[in-house]
Amino acid sequence: MAKRGLLMHTAIYVVVILFLLAINLSTYPKVLWIKWPLMGWGLGLLFHVLGVVLFTRSERQSRVD
Repeated sequence: MAKRGLLMHTAIYVVVILFLLAINLSTYPKVLWIKWPLMGWGLGLLFHVLGVVLFTRSERQSRVD
């Protein structure tokens, strides 16, 4: 279930970032403001990945113990 949520988060991230990139390049390509949402949301996505990986790993270890 957590991996499915991560997959959805990643898919939405990619779609929205591509949409914002298209807006950025079509309106004012000299200033790449896309880097800010890319990094900000990317950091949130990184924490989501780490949470899923660490949670899944600790869940597996608790089943073994």
